[in-house]
Amino acid sequence: MDLSLIMEKDVDILINKNTGKWIAIKNDEEQELKIIKKISRKLLIDKFGKKFGSYLWSKRIEMSENFENKFCHQMNCLVINVTDSCNLKCQYCYANNENKIQMIDTETIIYAVEEFSENIYPNNLTVIFHGGEPLLAFDKIKEAVENLKHIKNIVYSLQTNGTLLTEEKLDFFEKNKFLIGLSIDGINDENNSLRNIDGKIKDYTKRNLEILKNNKSFVKPLIVVHKKNINDIKEIVNYFKNNSFDGLVCNLLFEPENFENCVLDDSLFENMRYILDLMMNNYDGENFAFSERDLRLLFRKVIYGFVDEYMCMNSPCGAGKETVAVDYKGDIWACNVLISKTKKDNLMGNIFENSIKEILNKDVNVSKRNIDSIPICNECPYKKLCGGGGCCGFVTNQRNNLNDKSIYCDYHFKLITYMIDSVMRYYESDIITNF
Repeated sequence: MDLSLIMEKDVDILINKNTGKWIAIKNDEEQELKIIKKISRKLLIDKFGKKFGSYLWSKRIEMSENFENKFCHQMNCLVINVTDSCNLKCQYCYANNENKIQMIDTETIIYAVEEFSENIYPNNLTVIFHGGEPLLAFDKIKEAVENLKHIKNIVYSLQTNGTLLTEEKLDFFEKNKFLIGLSIDGINDENNSLRNIDGKIKDYTKRNLEILKNNKSFVKPLIVVHKKNINDIKEIVNYFKNNSFDGLVCNLLFEPENFENCVLDDSLFENMRYILDLMMNNYDGENFAFSERDLRLLFRKVIYGFVDEYMCMNSPCGAGKETVAVDYKGDIWACNVLISKTKKDNLMGNIFENSIKEILNKDVNVSKRNIDSIPICNECPYKKLCGGGGCCGFVTNQRNNLNDKSIYCDYHFKLITYMIDSVMRYYESDIITNF
């Protein structure tokens, strides 16, 4: 059955799992739902299905294969993994973190950017410098950017732990319109204790907070959510909101081998729900004055139906289609989280040996993770809204079976339900829909 009914305390949601279209009804206002305990689930679905089902079906958008390939999965992001090395030893990091420093050549950066920029024109190309710690190769990044000024459709970004940032580097990034993601897991020492900074945590936390406050127009906070900071998430979020930030990123921890530091109990939902409530209190019906990135993007997908907006929430995800990653050897991978010394099933080719067409036409293993082939996802009412419970690359690294459920499956189910309920309360409406 394609129609499913989700019954909660204050709201009941009828949803077509294959289209993602839903109708939510405030159950204490709907006469049919007042006798919910007296009616079987199947009869209730049939009743509302007859009443609203034609709308749920009629809004389904059919796309030809060519249309989908051209517009929904168009390559627009190149991640440059400048080095596997890092000056920190964060316990949860998925990067290889090599002790032997191996750096990408400036020429490789320039060649990769030129090749991809020319072949996806006229789209803007987002170039993200990643690692390891990319600032270990700052001189190479700087030289490459200076030599790429003839290309006008590049948007630059860089992810850093902040320890190597200086005023000179910040000036360069601001001048060249970089967006910097600064990793900081909180505002106190304990939050950042998984970073193994050898007694320098106080300086690390204080210094990064100062960098963020003084450069908030282009340096943004990125929080990895784990057991050491989950109980302080409310304090962390309020700190950034009260210091006039427009938002932050909270990445759920996906450890590559085990889940020792992952938050898998209800405290994750309770704290992320707090952030969503804060967002709704700063919502004008169109935009959020303050937001967390993934909650904002999920909100747009669930409430407004922007199904293909964010590649990491799609299934299959955009790895190898909308984004690729190049390492220091010029090897091209489906995504930076899939770069591996041992697993080659997501290796797409080499920038010096293969054409862009050959690279982008390569089948990669991660694309086989699809909500239609994951048993628990295929039966889930929210399959079109959730996208499989988080980053496909991380799930792929964690599991031998691509069709296993995400460790954050239950969290996403609760969050989407609460999100719909939140919108009903915001509009003070007895019935809402996303079509």
